[in-house]
Amino acid sequence: MIPKQKRATAQLQPGTWFALPLPSSGYALGLIARRPASRIPKRIFCYFFGPRVRCLNDFKVPVVREPDERIFFARTNDRAFKENRWLVLDHIEPFDKNYWPMPPFRSGAVGGGPNYLRRRYLRTYDDDLRRCESEKLVVVESLQDYPQDISFGHLAMESAVDRVLLGTYQEH
Repeated sequence: MIPKQKRATAQLQPGTWFALPLPSSGYALGLIARRPASRIPKRIFCYFFGPRVRCLNDFKVPVVREPDERIFFARTNDRAFKENRWLVLDHIEPFDKNYWPMPPFRSGAVGGGPNYLRRRYLRTYDDDLRRCESEKLVVVESLQDYPQDISFGHLAMESAVDRVLLGTYQEH
């Protein structure tokens, strides 16, 4: 059984597990891995997990998952928590950000030539998700290893995770 949802976003911090509503039905599990203390609205970096859960009461608390079990990860903002769309379920105490790393983000395809569809810039960001600390041009083997270098709105995030679970998500 999940705990009652608190209204304030003050409880949001790295290590917060939450329920993400899905447009087609049910919920996915999310984890805030980064959330800067100084910005409003706050950008967050999250891991998302399947399988789809039909009812909020079906979530098992405390939540136990591993980073490599994720089905999707991305940057978004905390607006959905303020609107009580995304519901807090649990917290990891203490949270180890090194155990839940923030990977490099990939750009869209760069240039022409035989590898142009796999040639990307990989960018690393600081923990506040604002400043690009490094950028390098590489040929990536698997696009799923690196999240897109975009920040999803909360409704787009719900749709993207839903499409991943449905097997219809197409990355650009």
